[in-house]
Amino acid sequence: MNRNVPMNEGPGKPREYNRISRAGLLLFLCAASLAWAGATGEPLSLAITPPAVEIRESNLVLYVTMTNRSTQPMALVKSNPGCDFIAEVKDADGRAVPLTETGAELCRCNEQTTVGRRIRLTLNPGESTEEIYPIDLYYGLARPGRYTVRLMREVPAQGKRMTWSNQVVLNLVEEEKSTLW
Repeated sequence: MNRNVPMNEGPGKPREYNRISRAGLLLFLCAASLAWAGATGEPLSLAITPPAVEIRESNLVLYVTMTNRSTQPMALVKSNPGCDFIAEVKDADGRAVPLTETGAELCRCNEQTTVGRRIRLTLNPGESTEEIYPIDLYYGLARPGRYTVRLMREVPAQGKRMTWSNQVVLNLVEEEKSTLW
């Protein structure tokens, strides 16, 4: 017996060890790829960031981050936010909040020629882009009150498949009345 040869080596053992290592690495990469697609398995994730201050004013906007969670480049078009997203807005009692007259008009995307911006961009895997959703323009938020908001967007090149954002809670407080001395 040769004492200089480690126990795990011998005829055929280094190759077998190499194959097992490569198979393990391949399995790890596949698992990492699946995990990269996000907890929901959606190739496109939407994340809403609500305002960080008390909401008192009428120019209320939500910041939406869209991230490519797939392993392939993804082409997106940014146009009118009312056409790009479908919103679910509910009051404190869980009732749907109606669109404003302007919001209803802006959301008739299939009935009109798009006027305004039409930005085409490509997101590589892991890349993100941001969008502003002017919620007060689209929905009549009677003040004060508590509202929940979620957005949905069609996933490009996936037919009519839709992906949902996280849900955010908006607490609108009554505006303070100014007093003159």
